[in-house]
Amino acid sequence: MRRLSVSLPAALAVLLWMGPALAATATATFAGGCFWCMQPPFEFRMQYQVNFERATAVFDLLSPTQLVLYRNGQKETIPLDPRMGYEQEISYFLDCINKGERPKTVTLEDAANAVALIEAEAKSIATGKPVKVKR
Repeated sequence: MRRLSVSLPAALAVLLWMGPALAATATATFAGGCFWCMQPPFEFRMQYQVNFERATAVFDLLSPTQLVLYRNGQKETIPLDPRMGYEQEISYFLDCINKGERPKTVTLEDAANAVALIEAEAKSIATGKPVKVKR
């Protein structure tokens, strides 16, 4: 059995933010292995790279420049909110509950697209071939 460690919210953020502007298709590579069973003082290190047709995005949680975009022979640091993504998601969700509002930043369509992406990743892993994701 092959294990794949994926931070889906982070991957989707990059794909949704940059994907349409950079390519019709994208290939994502994530760190493999089991982070939860590492020996202390191992530090959790969320890393991934997304290779587009005309650019490569590299994310490294422990790097001073967490998100870097390489395109047109240039290296561009993408500024990120200093708070962790999960912290922001939970804060927003709790704020919606407190206000009695439905979340607006993530829709049912977004959820369906995330499921389609996960299914395509699983198929790609099983077949060893790229799988196109319909938009």
